[in-house]
Amino acid sequence: MKADWVRTAKLYVQCRRSGQTMAESDLLQAGFCLQHGYTLVTHNTRHFDHIPDLPLEDWVQ
Repeated sequence: MKADWVRTAKLYVQCRRSGQTMAESDLLQAGFCLQHGYTLVTHNTRHFDHIPDLPLEDWVQ
């Protein structure tokens, strides 16, 4: 569980350094998915498309 939060914190720093802002809920979802190798399923893919190595799927399309 600690690794989830560490990965999310690293993602936060990465986004801030690149000038990206994210809602906390989006940041948490992305961090947890990255940590566990999950695909993030969302209709708002534009909120996450700047995150490298984060698999995204839009099931609404």
